[in-house]
Amino acid sequence: MEVPISGYDDFVQEVQTLISTYPPPFVYIYDPISLRTTSTVLKKTIFDVSCNTSDDLPKIFHVHLDAVTCFSQRLLFDNILNSLPCLDPGTNILERWNDSWDSFLHGIRYHNVNKRLLVQKDVRFVISIEQVHRLKEKLPDSIIPLSRLNELVLSCFLLPKPDLIVSQSQVDITVVFISQTQ
Repeated sequence: MEVPISGYDDFVQEVQTLISTYPPPFVYIYDPISLRTTSTVLKKTIFDVSCNTSDDLPKIFHVHLDAVTCFSQRLLFDNILNSLPCLDPGTNILERWNDSWDSFLHGIRYHNVNKRLLVQKDVRFVISIEQVHRLKEKLPDSIIPLSRLNELVLSCFLLPKPDLIVSQSQVDITVVFISQTQ
């Protein structure tokens, strides 16, 4: 795989390995010098990995957002959920998933089950948040739940069809924070 910017070979290799195998639930990337460049390389690398996944690996859906645009909890939730590509254009979603953490987690679960059924294989969500230090200023209560999102979205619930039950397992989700501050 081609490195988008020279000097990021090791970084690209680590991201490819983490995302394509068994990623940790939370990754923190600290870059005090060139945050935009690192963010661009991260987006390109995750895109390349998601395009080149084999049949035995989960389908990867990547959401990238800038914390500067998320100055309220509703905007944060909307940016994450609306950035997940809708694979079923005929679906009319009447739910509001931006009211609280509980409703946001239900939205993540819904997208997980919907995408699993549509692509007929496991899915993995990768959410990368650039300039996450801005969340500390505007939404300090959101940092810990986002870093533990994988634990919060246990999915064991009935689908609209009674014969389809998702096994009790965690939603495969990784949150990547990218920041210039520690």
